[in-house]
Amino acid sequence: MRLNKLINAGLTLALTAGIVAGTATSASAATVTDPERYSATPTGFGWYFSASKATINSWANQYNMRITNIEVNGPDNFTATLVHNSGVYQRGLSGSSSWTTDETVDTMLAKLAGKRLLDLERYVVNGQTRFAAAWVDNPAGNWHDYRWYINSTESFINQKQADFNGRIIDIDHVSADRYDVVMVPNTGVDYKDSKVVFGKTMVEIGNIIALDYRVVDIERHADGKWSAVLVKNDQAYWSWHPNLSGQQVLDMQADKGLRPIHLKSFVQNGETRYSVIFVDNLDTVSIKARDAIEDGVGHSSATRGFYLKAVDGGVYNWLGGDTKFEPASMLKALHHIHAMRQVYLGNDSLADGVTWYKNPAGPNNGGWCAYEDDGDPITTLPVNDTLENTLKGMMEQSDNRKTDAIYNLYGPNALNTTADALGMTNTQLNHRIGCTWEAAGQVKASNELTLVDAGKLYESVYRASNPYLGTGEARTKFTELASDGTSIFSAVMKEEAAALGLTIAQRDEFATQMWGAFKPGGYANGTPTAVCDATGCTELLMRSTGGGMLSIPVKGITGRISEKKFVYGAFIDGVFDCGTGADKDCSQESAAMWPAVQASMAEMMRPHLKAALATFK
Repeated sequence: MRLNKLINAGLTLALTAGIVAGTATSASAATVTDPERYSATPTGFGWYFSASKATINSWANQYNMRITNIEVNGPDNFTATLVHNSGVYQRGLSGSSSWTTDETVDTMLAKLAGKRLLDLERYVVNGQTRFAAAWVDNPAGNWHDYRWYINSTESFINQKQADFNGRIIDIDHVSADRYDVVMVPNTGVDYKDSKVVFGKTMVEIGNIIALDYRVVDIERHADGKWSAVLVKNDQAYWSWHPNLSGQQVLDMQADKGLRPIHLKSFVQNGETRYSVIFVDNLDTVSIKARDAIEDGVGHSSATRGFYLKAVDGGVYNWLGGDTKFEPASMLKALHHIHAMRQVYLGNDSLADGVTWYKNPAGPNNGGWCAYEDDGDPITTLPVNDTLENTLKGMMEQSDNRKTDAIYNLYGPNALNTTADALGMTNTQLNHRIGCTWEAAGQVKASNELTLVDAGKLYESVYRASNPYLGTGEARTKFTELASDGTSIFSAVMKEEAAALGLTIAQRDEFATQMWGAFKPGGYANGTPTAVCDATGCTELLMRSTGGGMLSIPVKGITGRISEKKFVYGAFIDGVFDCGTGADKDCSQESAAMWPAVQASMAEMMRPHLKAALATFK
C-alpha cells in the first residue's frame, strides 16, 4: 500500500533561540526498539512529496498509517513518510494522532506526556518559530527514555550525549554550529552501534558507510555539506540518495521494492530535489526474484518487474506489477484469447480459412511481416491456412506474419475491447506486433501491458467460476496452441526434488503432471537518439518479457492428484548504453536479459514447487 504525490515545493529554513528540553523518567523498562528506521519487515507504506496537513491526515486515518518522518516545506505544506500501523510497526498512535504541527516549545512539552519524539522539524510562521514532530506513544508498560535539545552546538550535544550515554536518532541543522537533535539511551534494547556526523562532505560520510554503516537520518546544509545519523548495517538491503528528482525517487522505489524512511526536499538551481533513504520492503522470496532479474538489468536504468498470484487466490510476489511496459510478443496472448473467445461463442471455427503473407525478402522468416518501408502491405506470396494453424504459429513460434493475419482478421478495436472486458485497464494494443509502425490502421506508439493485466488474462481462462472460454474445447485449445512454459521451472524443480530426496521416478511423475500456457516476447531497437552504423548502435531500447499460467500437481494421502494454478510474469524494459565508436556492443546485456527474466520467475515459484514436490515423496 503506497501513495505517491509529486508536487513541487520549496524548503523553508528557520532559526530559533537556544533551548534545551528533556523528558520525565519512569520505572518501567523499554521492551521494543523502533522499527521505523531499522526493520525491513515488509509492510504497507506511503509518502507525500508535498501536501497539506489535512490531506496527509485524511489518507493516514483512512488507511491506518502513522507518520514516521516529517519535513516542512511551508506553513501548511509538508513532505512525509508513513508506515502501516500493524505488525512489528504497531503503535498506539496512528493517523492524525501520530504527529503534530505549529507547536512552540511550551506547547510541545505540554503534549509530550505519554509520547516519545521520533522526528522534530522547525519552521517559521509569521516570523515566529514553530515545530512539527512525529511521535509514538510511550506508555508505562513500554516506556523509553529520551531527550531532545534544540539550537545547540556540536560540543554541547556531544557532552549531553556522553552524560546520557545516548545515541542521536534525529538531527536537523539550524544555522552555523547549531542543531536540533533527539536522542535515546544507547543501552538495552535501544542499543545500536551508531555514529553521528555534523557538517561533513559526501566523501566523509561515504567513508563511514564503507565501514558497513547505513544512514538513517540525513540533513543538507545550505553550504552543501550534510549532517547525518548512521548505524551499523543490519538490513538485507538499503540505499541512500542525496540528490534525486521526484521522478527518480518514484522510479527507484518502484524498481527495487523499497520503503522510504526519510525524504526531504531542497531547492537546487531553482529545481526541487530530494534526499531519500530507503530500506528493503520485499519478502525473502521476492528478494531472490529481484536479485535474479537484476542480473539482466546490469548498470542500465531499465524498468523491471515480476508478479506471482494464485488463480482464484492471493498475490504472492510483486515488483512493478502495475508498471506499464512494452510487452513485445507477450501481448500476442491477447490476440489468442480474443480468437478463442469467438470460437467459444460459435462465431468462428478453428477450421476457418485465414490468409497470411510472406515477405519476399525473407519468405521463410517468421519475424518479417510483409510490408514495404512506407507501410504498404505486400500480398504477392499469400499462404492459405486454418485459424488453428495460424494461432499455433503465432503462439508457439511467435510468427509475426501470422500474428498480423489475426490482427487483420479482428481489428485493433475488437482486441482492445476484449482487454477491457477482461479488466485489463492498463493494456493498450497500438500497433501490429513485430511489424512496421507505418502500416495503416494503427497508432504510432508502443503497445502497453502490465503484469497484473497479463495475470488477469490467463486467470480469466483458468478460474473456477465463469471461465472466459468455458471448460471445454475452447479452453483446451487455448492451452494446446500455446507454449507450456514448464521448461522455465525445470532446473529449480530438479534442485528441490534432489534436496527432498525424491527418486528420479518420483520427480519425473511430478514433471509429467506440470502443464501451463505461456507467451514470451522481446526485441531490441536503436533509440531515437542513438547513432547506428554497421558496427551497431550507441544505445538500444531492449525488452525481454514473459508471462502465463502454470499448474503444479499436488498428491493427496490417497495418491489422488489435485492442481494448484498460478499466473506469473516478469519483464525488463529500458535503454542500454552500448558504447561508442567501433566498440558499440550490447551483446552481453542482450544475452543476459532473458535468462534473468526466467530466473526471476523460477525463484518466485520455487517454494510452491518445493511444497508440491514434498507430497510426492
